[in-house]
Amino acid sequence: FTPLIAGYWQVSASCGVTVTDTKTNQYWTGSANARPENLTSYPLDITYTGPMVGGTSDSGTIVTNKKTDVHAGWPIEVGVSFAPSDLADEFDWTIAGAGGNGSAAIGGYSHTSESATVYALGQQYGYSVLYYYTASGSHNVSVTTKNGYAVPSVTTTFIVAAPTMTLTAKYQYPAQLAPVGSGPEQWIYLQATQSLTLPGFTSPSQAGIVFYHPFVHDKQFHGGSYFVQVYTWDHEYSGISGKQNWTTAGAGLDTSDPYPGGNMLNQPIAGDYEEEDGPQITTDAINQVNYSPVSVQDSPTMWVMYTPRAGGSIDVPLATCMWPWGGTATWNPATGTWAFSNQHPAAAGNASTSPTHTYPTWSQLLNPPAMWTPPK
Repeated sequence: FTPLIAGYWQVSASCGVTVTDTKTNQYWTGSANARPENLTSYPLDITYTGPMVGGTSDSGTIVTNKKTDVHAGWPIEVGVSFAPSDLADEFDWTIAGAGGNGSAAIGGYSHTSESATVYALGQQYGYSVLYYYTASGSHNVSVTTKNGYAVPSVTTTFIVAAPTMTLTAKYQYPAQLAPVGSGPEQWIYLQATQSLTLPGFTSPSQAGIVFYHPFVHDKQFHGGSYFVQVYTWDHEYSGISGKQNWTTAGAGLDTSDPYPGGNMLNQPIAGDYEEEDGPQITTDAINQVNYSPVSVQDSPTMWVMYTPRAGGSIDVPLATCMWPWGGTATWNPATGTWAFSNQHPAAAGNASTSPTHTYPTWSQLLNPPAMWTPPK
């Protein structure tokens, strides 16, 4: 062998060889007359650092051409094991399913009362990448060098498991007008005017809609679930008696994260995790009817979130329900009463739910009194 450059060898015979660097014990293989830039193969491997099924963790285990079982929400760190270490110093990663909100692989998710943000995972470069899966399935990860050498990609596969979720949402009552005392109707309600005991639950409720789902925690998944709601509202007040029209619309985190009430982490009620809501909007009777008609077209969305127990995990969305409600209240000055039309829901019944791995996001904390009360 004749040294070509420091640390490398040029093969001068027609044969296959393995060259070992006695200084570092690193090696690569090549064919006849192979140079560093066109070696046919050498140790380029993908490593995995993160939680393992069964409660243990891996730290830099080589997973090239292997399948690794992980859970949605776990921190997934992939890296490279490479020799010779100075042959390449830039690496190009391709992670199947990467993208924005709703993708199977994301860079992360953070949430506070003021905002919630999904960090997208685009094309990644470098020795290692930290990311998270949000949905079950089989997802490939591959890496190659960026230094211009003719190096084939190496690949590994992650088999992602996530809890399945059957979310049930029931409108308990139709949207309605409700009087306060003996005066005219002052509220558009999606709730009862008195507490009722719901089948299967121990606590009385005035909720207009109830959400529930079976336990998430089991032998395979050792985390907890909770509800969070983003409330989207659209209210239009048509001015009378010289008043200008007034509208308010927007969306925000409803009250807190998690949503307060019947369910918090690992707090089941009567065999199910349960949450409820019963919104009400003023008709402006309180303000001596400066506005009519009053139109409510709200579309809140409730999510079920799952938090794995493994350290460093992020919350994962499992199921969602967008439950529109509202109607139009029109003042009749001749009778001193309101008429209600275009109500939704018009009767009690199920709301539509579906599994999801799209995250809830928001840019403000909802403050109903400031946003929903019309001017006098």
